[in-house]
Amino acid sequence: MKVVIDCYRVLGVTPQTPLPELQQIYHDRVHCLPHRDYTDRTVRVRDELIAVVYQALTNPEANQPLDALPIEYAPEQIAGVLLLLLELGEYQEVVDLGYHSLEQAQLDLGYGDILLSIAKAHLELAKELYQQAQYEQSAELLESAHELLTREGGSINLRTEIQRELDLMRPHRILELLSAPDHNHAQRQLGIQLFKDLLHDRHGIDGRGNDRSELVGDDFLRFLQQVRTYLTASEQQSIFAEESRRPCTVAAYLHAYALVAQGFSEQKPSLIRQARGIFVKVGAYQETYLEQAVCYLLLGQPEQAMHCAERTTNATELQYIREHSVDNDLLLGLCWYCEKWLREEVYASFRDLQHKTHLISLKVYFADPQVQAYLEELVDTPEFSPATNLTSPSLSSRWTRSPHPEPAPAERPRKLLSRKPSYRKFAIPLVIVALLGAGIVLFARPPQPPQTETPPPPITPIAPVTPTTTPVLDRATAKQVVEKWQKAKARAMGRDYDTAPLGEILAEPELSQWQEKSANLKQEGTYIVYQLQSVEIQEVKVEGEETTIVATVVESRTTNRNGEVIDSESADHAAYQVEYKAILENNQWRIKGIRSL
Repeated sequence: MKVVIDCYRVLGVTPQTPLPELQQIYHDRVHCLPHRDYTDRTVRVRDELIAVVYQALTNPEANQPLDALPIEYAPEQIAGVLLLLLELGEYQEVVDLGYHSLEQAQLDLGYGDILLSIAKAHLELAKELYQQAQYEQSAELLESAHELLTREGGSINLRTEIQRELDLMRPHRILELLSAPDHNHAQRQLGIQLFKDLLHDRHGIDGRGNDRSELVGDDFLRFLQQVRTYLTASEQQSIFAEESRRPCTVAAYLHAYALVAQGFSEQKPSLIRQARGIFVKVGAYQETYLEQAVCYLLLGQPEQAMHCAERTTNATELQYIREHSVDNDLLLGLCWYCEKWLREEVYASFRDLQHKTHLISLKVYFADPQVQAYLEELVDTPEFSPATNLTSPSLSSRWTRSPHPEPAPAERPRKLLSRKPSYRKFAIPLVIVALLGAGIVLFARPPQPPQTETPPPPITPIAPVTPTTTPVLDRATAKQVVEKWQKAKARAMGRDYDTAPLGEILAEPELSQWQEKSANLKQEGTYIVYQLQSVEIQEVKVEGEETTIVATVVESRTTNRNGEVIDSESADHAAYQVEYKAILENNQWRIKGIRSL
């Protein structure tokens, strides 16, 4: 059997590399150990293949560059071949050749190492897809690798690493799946289920559980805001109704928003009535007077609506209502505010309503027979007193007052109100007269021209987030970060197994991994003495919220077990190149990923 490889890539050299340098690079290459879970036999085969490449490159009879070299190998060498291809970044070839080999491999011929290479190739391919923002495809590869390792009893360490990647990716998957077109029902349902699972792991929106996504504080609230824009009113109602039972005040508030959205868009005032009750309960924890005012208005209770509006401490919104009112009568301004609130705060937060803001109309809502019928029945309930409904004589004059009145509609309420025994029967016709008749609320603006205004921040339980500028990680700072990590590593893996410095430079998942490594060494009675010689920064690259640092590190390592030196490597032969993933946490740079190059 044969495999074709690029000789220069194996050693990381060019045809112009001088022989002495080539010899040193070859020596360093075979001493660079791969993943610790590989068996010695597989590593030995990989080293033999590297030796074949080295001999071909140093062959004095070779008179042309060796861009591609066919290498023959026996079936029992396949695990070493896959390891070498993996190190060269030929991940898809590892997967294809690896699965084919699994069908023929025996347990004593590197079956576990073949499994390990396939899983690691899946992991690397998944990372590439992640960088391309193809989160669901990336997750599918990770899940395949995790399932393969679990089924075959593969590396526990690698399974843990893959699961961490899946956990970190879950918020991205949720947004990608929920943004799928409506006809992709299965994808959207998977996104909803993943969102519910994430909330479950957090123990609710404001819970203290660990969903392992590293979304904390404002980051999670921003994520929640994004998720809402991809969910329909019905979907949000279902999700947040369930979450509010924990109990959770934020979920209850969002549930009420969904009820208002669905109630108004589908002309179902019963849902708005339910939302009003929730806003009243939430009002014990945060102010909801404006939300209650809108609900009362949509339920045909303007006196109660204005009473709630006057109690708000939101000066910006109250000023808006006053500016759009007439003669200090807040009813007209409250109607304008109601439509504005529905348009900017409610409809904008729901997938199925965002494109329907032009349809928002109190006139259309109150003209609907279903709304009229419900509100007629509502006046007979103890919850809404007749003294505060639309048949109140003092209120009638407000509804019939207009800068440009039309006499006919304005006369009818007066005649109806003169028949006091029938005031309940005619409550809803009065609403329709007021909204459809003289055009007072929806078509007649106040005499003064509206003032230019700045739209207020969204009325939402989520605190506004002030954007901050992320400090740039330059080469000088990157070198300090790497050196700090090297010192922390030496402390954690040294004689005292001091892991405290790790928490000052590492972020998850690396923090847990190195704490575990230190604990394992301590249990074995082994420690490593590191002597850092130099750190050279090769590249610093910003990738979204992460910064990648590529550095060449030179250090000596001496491994001791039970007081005896069992391995030693001088700094002359211990140079290696590493890629670090750095993030900013609490205004401090930390390393969340470490990968040997």
